[in-house]
Amino acid sequence: MDFSYQQKKSIAYLTSNMIAVIFYLVYVFGYNTHLALDTDIQKRFYGIAIIAIIPVMIVVNIIVHIIFTVIHKVQTNEMGEQFTDELDKQIELKANNNAYGTFMFGFLISMVSMIMELPVYWLIDLQVGAMFTASLVWSCSTLYFYRNGF
Repeated sequence: MDFSYQQKKSIAYLTSNMIAVIFYLVYVFGYNTHLALDTDIQKRFYGIAIIAIIPVMIVVNIIVHIIFTVIHKVQTNEMGEQFTDELDKQIELKANNNAYGTFMFGFLISMVSMIMELPVYWLIDLQVGAMFTASLVWSCSTLYFYRNGF
């Protein structure tokens, strides 16, 4: 299969999002098993986990983007797309709409967990899961729209 620059870029971001999800899952489920059921300890733990995952996601995205750019430059001897046309803007708008819709659905589900009086970690896990799912939907939507059109 011959992929365009935008499709390769979408795959690179999809990869970096998956790496960030794996880091989060290992951190939360690897260390959370020994915590007591005290909600104050859980709130503090999840606060630290979410604050820690943000720089990890940024660093992973930067590293993957640098690696992607270097590999693309070596393979094609081109620097990549330096401009965006109307199609790129439309594809990004549709992918953003899909991602926002996905996040809002996950956010509403997390609010239902509060109504059902589930433990606090359900709310936080559902919201973080909605965030990761939205980023995956964005990457997959971008890849799909560049591959198949609208």
